[in-house]
Parts: sequence; C-alpha cells; structure tokens
Amino acid sequence: MSHARKNPPPESPNRQKTMGLWSVTWRTTQLWRPYLHLAIPLTLTLILQVGFRTFFSVQIKEIIDGALIAGKKSLLLSIGLQLLAGYILATLASIVANYLTAQAGARILNDIRWNMFARMQSYSMDFFKSARSGDILARYTSDLSEIEKGLTTRVTDGNQAVLGLLITIPFLFYIQWQLTLIALVLFPLVSLGSRLFTPRAFRSYLHLKREQGALVSTIHENLQAQPVIKAFNLDASRKDQFKAQLKTLLQRSVDASFFNMLVGTTSSLGVSLVHLLIVVLGAYFVASGLLSIGGLVAYVGLLNDVSKDAYTLSKRVFPSMIAVSSGFQRIDELMEVDPQVADKPAAFPIPRLAREIRFDHVSFQYAPDSRILRDLSFVIKAGTYVAIVGKTGSGKSTIINLLTRLYDPTAGRVLFDGIDLTDVKQTSVRDQIAVVFQDTFLFNTTIRENIRQGKLDATDEETEAAAKAAEVHEVIVGLPKGYETLVGELGGLLSGGQRQRIAIARAIIRNPAILILDEPTSGLDLGTESAIAETLARLAEHRTVIAVTHRLAPMGHAQHIFVMAAGQIQEEGSRQELLDKEGAYYQLTTGHRPR
Repeated sequence: MSHARKNPPPESPNRQKTMGLWSVTWRTTQLWRPYLHLAIPLTLTLILQVGFRTFFSVQIKEIIDGALIAGKKSLLLSIGLQLLAGYILATLASIVANYLTAQAGARILNDIRWNMFARMQSYSMDFFKSARSGDILARYTSDLSEIEKGLTTRVTDGNQAVLGLLITIPFLFYIQWQLTLIALVLFPLVSLGSRLFTPRAFRSYLHLKREQGALVSTIHENLQAQPVIKAFNLDASRKDQFKAQLKTLLQRSVDASFFNMLVGTTSSLGVSLVHLLIVVLGAYFVASGLLSIGGLVAYVGLLNDVSKDAYTLSKRVFPSMIAVSSGFQRIDELMEVDPQVADKPAAFPIPRLAREIRFDHVSFQYAPDSRILRDLSFVIKAGTYVAIVGKTGSGKSTIINLLTRLYDPTAGRVLFDGIDLTDVKQTSVRDQIAVVFQDTFLFNTTIRENIRQGKLDATDEETEAAAKAAEVHEVIVGLPKGYETLVGELGGLLSGGQRQRIAIARAIIRNPAILILDEPTSGLDLGTESAIAETLARLAEHRTVIAVTHRLAPMGHAQHIFVMAAGQIQEEGSRQELLDKEGAYYQLTTGHRPR
C-alpha cells in the first residue's frame, strides 16, 4: 500500500504558483454566492450612493448654466431641494450598506473557518506530526484577517467604484463626447504600471505570509519549550535564532509593502496625469465654444469621481486583493492535503470484537528509509490482558497506531475477527476502542466535561460511575467545585495522578471492547503507579486490554506478554514462562544478561 502524499505539506516551499487577480475575483464571487439575499440589496444601496454623487455633479451644470447665468432663482431652489432629498437617501443607503457588508463578511469568514476546521479533522496523524502548529494557527489569524478585509470593505469599495464608472462615464459622454473619447483612449495607459508590478507583488506577499507563519511557529514552540530553554541556558541561542528570523521577515515585509504600493502608486499617478490632460483640454474646449462653463465644472466634477473610483481600485482594492490572494493560497494549501488514512467508498461498520485481533505479516514505515515493523504476525485473543514490551524504538507504539487506524500498514493486514481494518469505517473501529495515553491530555474545561469526552451524551450518573470505577470520585467531590472544577490548560491545575485517573474515567465511560494503555503509568511515582495499575487490572474484566509499557506494574497483570525488538516479536508467553526462559524479557525486567 502506498502512502505517498499527493500534495506537499502546507509549509512546502515548492508551491510557487500564485493566484492572479481574476482568480481572486472569481473566488470572491463564489464565496458571496450563498449570500445573494445580502449582496443584491447591498448593490442597490451602492447604486443609490453612486447615483447621488453623479446627480450632484450633473446638477452643478444646471446651477451654473440654468440658474446663475440665466438668473432663474426658482430653478436654484428646486435643485437645492432635490439635492437635499438625494443626500438623505444616500446617507440612509450608506448605513444599510455598512450593516449588510458586516453581515455578509462575518458569515463568509465563518464559512471559511468551518471548512478549514472540518477538513483538518479528516487529516491523518502524519500531517499533525509534520506540520508546524504555529503556521497552521497563522492561517486562522493573520491570513484570515487579510481575507476579511478584502471580502468586506474592499469588495464593497471595488463594487462601488465599478458602479461609479459605469454610471458616470455615460454622463461624461452626455456633457462632451469628444473629450470623453480622448479620456477613454488615455485611461488604458494607467494599467501599464500595475501590469508590470502586480505579479511581483503577489509573489512577495505570499513569501511574507509564509515567513509570518514560521515566526508564529517559533513563538509557539518557545512557549512550550521554556523548561528546556531554562534548564539548558538556551535563552541567548533562541534569541539569536529569533533575531535571524526577524531579519528575514523584515526583508519580506519591505518587499511586499514596496511592490504592493508600486502597483497602486503607478496606477494613481497615471490617473492623475490623465486627469490633468483632460482638464487642460476641457478648458480649450470652453475657449473654442464646444463646452459651456457650467459643463466644464460638471465635467471636471464627474472626472474627479472617475479618478476617485480609479484611485480606489488601484490604491485600495488591487493591493488588498494581492493580500487576499496570498491568504487564499495558504488556505488552499491546507485544504488540499490528502489524508493518508481514508475510508474506502465501500467501507462498512465493523461489528464489536468477539474473537481475536490478528496482525498478518504487517510491515510499516513512517518514512521511506525507516521501517519500523517488519513482517510482523501475532494474535491477541479477545477478552485477554496482554502487554507489549520492548526497548524504545522497537515498534510498540506503532502497533497501537495501527490498531486505532491512525495509520494503515505499508504491507500486510490488521484484522478484527478476520475483517481487514482498511475495509471498514474508521469511526466504527474507534467506537469500540478507548485509549489511556502516556501523555495525558485534558481539555481546558470542567472535570465533568473531560470525562464526558469519552461519551458525549453521558448522563451525570454515568459520568460519576466512571469516576468511581477509576477511583477518582472521592477526590473530585473533595474539590471546592466538585465535577465543575476547571482543570486548566492541559490539565495543569491537577496532579499527574489525578489527570491520569480522569483519563481512565474518560476511557471507561465508553464501555470499550478494547482498552489500550499506552505507557499509562509513565512519569508517576511508584505509589501512584501501583495504585493505577491495580485500578486498570480491575477494569480489564470482560474486555480486551493491550498495555504498551516498559514498567513492571502493568506487566504484572498481563496474561500474555509480547517482547518487541527491531519491529518484530522476539518472544512471547506468560510472565513466568518468559522469566523461566531467561531471554530478552528476563534481561528487560531484571537487568541481568540472558543465558
């Protein structure tokens, strides 16, 4: 079975293709599509705002030519009332537009967050072991922040600018068509600068976002590694490394900002030049009798509106879309990862284990040049307590990973009652398994909710029964808030033994057919270890228990022991049988050399 990834990991530097402006525009349109009920009234409000702006400029011509020069005061009053009414309507439209934009933006951002989070839940463990957590977090924060601005404020600005151009340009033709034709011939020259610098700006911004992700990863790692940093006096070294990253980030920031500004600046300078030429030509048209004074003032006002719209597109919308492009691309990199472990189209739910677990000539490797399991075959009878022991790196934990389908074998099969696990639904395998891990993870919520993670619909009675079975109920009720006590981040407000017993309760509440103990007493003192081992032994009745361990206490309760070495079963049997052999197990537990 091949385990080659179809897509490079999110932080891969090999994904150099950038998303163009049209691609970003299309993507934005697709994200807005579910919210047409907001987009349509929003467009109407923008039309009202732009319409008033254009109406105001056109009425200037009437005020100068029709009212002032012709001396019609009644016309002046009429125009003034019309402008006041238009102003009130445009103001109300602006308020409604702000509300609709906020509504649509929040909904679209939540859609993106949900899709990212839901997709990530399907990824295999290889992704989480290789990906940098800080880089992933950056996609939820800084990348989405850029997208949020682009999809809300800048989309509204861009639409308003485009509507402004569509509405204003016909009025320019109406006032002086020859002058407008000249302007339209000159305006395409405005895009030359942006065409030249936009590709470089897209690439620079993508490099910047990747560097920002790497920086967040470094900070996240630094927070987790403080005990090691302090113990080994690594403060100066870590600061030097961080300073080097900041230096790289500085250059990326300068490049991204510079080329982003160049796109807008070259465009706006072109717009200003065209504006200047048109004003000069307009004055010439007035002197030649081709345009009235009021017409020139109105034309310049409308041209100002066109220039503002062009400026908005070139200095605000286009640069923002460049930032959005890098955000979209980094999110796409996350969304396009293919899980190594995936259900087949014909996958079916597996029945509860009744007879045996069988490893049939199983081989496995995490990387092409590192084989962990080698043609491994063994059988675990249902309802027995077995221990898998061996030195670090012998393949013990890999067996657990295959049993829970966190990974699939590179070769061979893992069978439950003769059924290949790769043919069944992952959820149906895990529904009948509970795991007590070496590194006990508790969620930052109450004790009650942590136990309920094993069975989300558990009643309070079931929760407390599980705690009693794990022999932690009396400890919990002795706390000031009892089961409503918050455990803190990673369970940091509880002792190691308390955390482990809550993890056991979380496992027991599932009523699993298979209980997996992955170094469950590692790191505990001898007294606590012995007490927890006794608890686990009592809970083993009527279920299959697989203890991966190098500690003596869990081994002592095992009915059958497998001794691992170099990815294979070196020897197996009961504890006494293995001690009598004076082989690998004898050496592992007594420290004496085997015969």
